[in-house]
Amino acid sequence: MGAQSSSPHGALAGSIWNTRAWTLQEYIAARVIRFYAEDWIVYRDLNLPNHKESPEVISEM
Repeated sequence: MGAQSSSPHGALAGSIWNTRAWTLQEYIAARVIRFYAEDWIVYRDLNLPNHKESPEVISEM
């Protein structure tokens, strides 16, 4: 069994980054995006080079 993710589903929507005027355009304009939790663990333990390739992350955005 793998370790439990440090970031619960939906945590991205409540992230401080979304309270500092980040917009959907800023997210989609970047070619590569990697999200991290406040403890610098990769968001939802997704070991992808680009989180824009994750249907889970895109659905939260």
